[in-house]
Amino acid sequence: MEIKNEDFAFAEKAAERAEQEFKKGFNCAEATLKGVADTMELPPCPQGIATAFGGGIGRCGSLCSALTGAIMAISLSFNRTSPENKKEYALILDSTCRDV
Repeated sequence: MEIKNEDFAFAEKAAERAEQEFKKGFNCAEATLKGVADTMELPPCPQGIATAFGGGIGRCGSLCSALTGAIMAISLSFNRTSPENKKEYALILDSTCRDV
């Protein structure tokens, strides 16, 4: 897969927004979710949905909470509302694998 300049620009903008949120005191998952969602111009989402993922999921030091925040933002961008929508589900998984 070829990475384009606009991909870098998007990532930089999302990272800057996430850093601003982190500096306000939000954890990595909360900050990344907000930064990526804002950069994608998604409708406002409840940042608190990412709270328990902080510190590597509940401060256990496991999966990186910035990564989980980014994955939540990708899922939010597709906003799957029905389990019957298998095509959308496949797109979400493909996007996650590609973009993360």
